[in-house]
Amino acid sequence: MNPHMFEKETLKNINLYSKKVGISLALLGSLAILANVIFPNIKIDIFIGLFLFFTGILIAFILYKNYYENRLSILHPLIPLISGLVFLTLPLKHDLAILITIVFYLFLDGFIKSAIGISYKPLKKYRYIIYSGAFSILLAMFIVFGWPLTNYWLLKLIVGANIFFDGIMFFNFSYGIEDELKQLQT
Repeated sequence: MNPHMFEKETLKNINLYSKKVGISLALLGSLAILANVIFPNIKIDIFIGLFLFFTGILIAFILYKNYYENRLSILHPLIPLISGLVFLTLPLKHDLAILITIVFYLFLDGFIKSAIGISYKPLKKYRYIIYSGAFSILLAMFIVFGWPLTNYWLLKLIVGANIFFDGIMFFNFSYGIEDELKQLQT
């Protein structure tokens, strides 16, 4: 009898989803950080809009192909997708509007990831997803409390770091699921 609330096939799907999302987000976050360093003069709305939009598309595609049993996981790609569309379609000319949109994205992203992590609580390494959510919330608070000192370059770096950290945490979570699968086989 399986001591967890997840069946073996479901665990395999979660593992595949987490590994693919982890690798993809780590690469996309690295690309965002490098692009920010190499091309610092790219407009912030285009830069953040493109990276968030592609993050949402990437997560949605991997979610559709691999794993869709957890209903909370459907919200995971929607937050960056909608935030990216806001940056790409609405001309955010005022600094405060840009800051509010980024903070809103980070808070929502953090809360959704924390909720997803809690829904995986029977698994051993569920904390990694909660850490990823907490990191997003901490970045949002960093922006709010350091608002007069934040500039566009730092905001672009924060969004890239958030995407990169999400990837690392999802990848670490997938290793915990592999341990769970090995225990189920014995």
